Amino acid sequence: MNLRGNAIEAECAENLRRIMTVPGMGIVISSAWRAPPIERLLTVWRDAGLNPSWIIGVTPDLALRPRSTPDRLRGMEIQSWLVTNAAKSARYAVIDDQQDEIDPCFPMTAVFATNPEIGLTRQVAADVVHCLTKTP
Repeated sequence: MNLRGNAIEAECAENLRRIMTVPGMGIVISSAWRAPPIERLLTVWRDAGLNPSWIIGVTPDLALRPRSTPDRLRGMEIQSWLVTNAAKSARYAVIDDQQDEIDPCFPMTAVFATNPEIGLTRQVAADVVHCLTKTP
């Protein structure tokens, strides 16, 4: 997404809607917006016309755990959520603008980069949809 102040840009919201057309899709928040109160995120989400029920979870905060590896922290948090909550056969895509903490933890085919200045583009959304719907 791309937040400007406390708003999600309309084009980014539309691109997220494209991804959400994939059957069974859900969103897990791993950004700083996951921190309580999550109502901040939900307000911004609703203001953009996005469905709050699309958010199926938030990743755990592993920063305070012993032996946390700062260079892989976000990737480890995403992995932790997947292990605890997703079926082994679940398809997923990791979309982020800070990939340095994610790349070491996931195959490159599952990681999609966004530009922090632009946000979720139509092309990235199309690539995510393709990844999630292609035949294995």
